Amino acid sequence: MINTAYSTLYKAPDPNDAGAYFVRGTVYLDKSDYDNAIADFTKTMELDPRFAEAYHHRSIAYNEKGEKGKGIRAEIGLTTRIWVIVVSYGRLKLTNR
Repeated sequence: MINTAYSTLYKAPDPNDAGAYFVRGTVYLDKSDYDNAIADFTKTMELDPRFAEAYHHRSIAYNEKGEKGKGIRAEIGLTTRIWVIVVSYGRLKLTNR
């Protein structure tokens, strides 16, 4: 049953739906498929640069993949808004000011 749900989510999302890419990216992240997760979170960010959770989840995927420097840069790389990085228990979190 769960595998059927996952296989449905793996299908190509609407090419303009940032939320669909984000959801599929979280599925890839849950399955430890970090490259596909990073690709989907990046696509989410391209479609909606203000989708802060995509930056955070992409950072987690980079960290899990062992590319911690890229993970930190992914979160710091937010574009036009002012963000504060709060380091808590070794995990980066973003808060909007």
